[in-house]
Amino acid sequence: MYAVARDHGKNISAWLKPLIPMGVVALLVASRALWMATSFYAFETTDKPPESKQQVWEYVTQWSWPPEETIEWLAPGYFGWRSGEPSGPYWGRLGRSEGWDTTRQGFPNFKLETLYIGGIPIALALLGMVIGFKSKGRARTDTVFWSAALLLTFILGCGKFTPLYRLFFELPAMSSIRAPVKFMQVAQFALGVLAAFGLNGLMEQLKTSSKMPKRFLQIVLGCAGVLILWWAGLASSSATAAQKFAAMGWGNAGTIMASNQAWSIGHAGILLLLAVGVFWAMRQRSNLVWLLLALVAIDQLVVSRHYVMTTSAKGYIEKNAVVDFLKPRLTTQRLFLANQSSFYNQWLTVLFPYQGIPTYNAAQIRMPEDYQEFMEAMNSRPDRLWQYFAIGYVMGPGDLWPQLQNNPMFKGHFDLAYAFNVFPQGAGVTVVPATQQQPGQQIIAQLTAPAPRYALIAGWETADGPTTLARLKDASRAPFERVLVSPDADLPESSGNGLTGSITVQEMDTGRIKLKVASDVPAVLRASEKFTPYWKAWINGKPAEVFRTDHVFTGVFVGPGINTIELEHCPPRLTLLLQGAGLLIGLGAVFVCAFKREPESATA
Repeated sequence: MYAVARDHGKNISAWLKPLIPMGVVALLVASRALWMATSFYAFETTDKPPESKQQVWEYVTQWSWPPEETIEWLAPGYFGWRSGEPSGPYWGRLGRSEGWDTTRQGFPNFKLETLYIGGIPIALALLGMVIGFKSKGRARTDTVFWSAALLLTFILGCGKFTPLYRLFFELPAMSSIRAPVKFMQVAQFALGVLAAFGLNGLMEQLKTSSKMPKRFLQIVLGCAGVLILWWAGLASSSATAAQKFAAMGWGNAGTIMASNQAWSIGHAGILLLLAVGVFWAMRQRSNLVWLLLALVAIDQLVVSRHYVMTTSAKGYIEKNAVVDFLKPRLTTQRLFLANQSSFYNQWLTVLFPYQGIPTYNAAQIRMPEDYQEFMEAMNSRPDRLWQYFAIGYVMGPGDLWPQLQNNPMFKGHFDLAYAFNVFPQGAGVTVVPATQQQPGQQIIAQLTAPAPRYALIAGWETADGPTTLARLKDASRAPFERVLVSPDADLPESSGNGLTGSITVQEMDTGRIKLKVASDVPAVLRASEKFTPYWKAWINGKPAEVFRTDHVFTGVFVGPGINTIELEHCPPRLTLLLQGAGLLIGLGAVFVCAFKREPESATA
């Protein structure tokens, strides 16, 4: 849009020719995201009062970029590499929950990626701005635009730490934008463009003169000197800094954190010092610019090892003894991981999905409203929660077993099914079954009477959200005695109670289930699958109504007899088709423009 305005000036009619097709393509490409943003919560049921504007503000601005952490654009890891990283835990303010300093509720901070740019691109970007502002015509206009884009997106990226974001938040629909720090991605892009301007201007100047801009060299050298002096100061006071971190609650990690601080500043200073040497050499041979580019590439390679790490298949997706034990036993029921740290997290997110082992994982930062209500209601009754989600096995460290045995809620309901040990091996882990000589440090417990994932229940009744939640957690109520269905379900009166009939799972895949059921009485098929309005059902090939059961699960009414039931999750495909069409049109336009020949000039 900027390019259109720059090329056509005040000729508004000339704007329409490129902007209308651009707008159509943009809407097509964004159609699926826009649809999801407007409909995601449309089918959720909630009786909670709406969130106040202050609550929305606190939620959407939690991940605002703290301005002081901009030093990490130059000094990687100054505030730690990332949350939970043993070689440098993140200790800044990004991701901190509102009021955490006083209440200690929510997140103290949370960061998993870097915004590191490096001293050389930043120096070139500043040079590009200076050269551009001194230029005339298109070069000056482009520099002003990208500089303004950098400044604006940086301020927006700082979110709640700058007054501007409050004004931005008040604009229509802007309060739905989550994590202002994402604006920093645009700021980085703008800075990259300005760095390209700077490098291009530098090369153009070296073509006409062997002199490197003296002021530019002095500034870069001065910054390098300041950073090296700062490094020396941090190195000499590392013991004091370590004590300060320990006092903040970081314990022994304080020594690592103080060391990382000094290293990050030293890294930035040495990099700029090396850049000065390359700039100096380029005065004699401008084609040595490849040294500058190599220096930037090596710098990024050194820093990226803290964020981008390859993992071997060993221990992460390859079969191991635990997989061999669980896979034949977990056909329809689910596995619950009592611990989700270290290798357990890798197994939950990589190994088990890859190996087709069904798991239960409710760890979400922002879960749907009805799901959150259900989880909060079941918080005091994990035994019921596991029943409703058809948990068959529970895995965790060895101390999980005595906890299950000593808790009256679980005592007598579990058998110790398997014990094993896990040892680091390269980038992964290796699993060894427990022996008498080497008892298992990790265990798998099996529920002696697990609840079914798919059940025919002869009794049902309608209930609203609060009533359903209250009855589901009621200790005196027998689970699966009567299924609770949403008031909008079109069902006949119930005359039975409890589980009935039989179910055979014929096919089961992600988003698709085929069951053969038999019952002497009418029943509700209760599927332990998250309810959405996109579930479709067919009974003996004929469409059937799908409704909400037990607040978050899926139900289908089934008549007596032997029936084949198919369930399939079918979200609308129209937006996906529109998005694909937009991408194809966009790619076609790029192809046409790339090969379009300019008309030959007329000759006299």
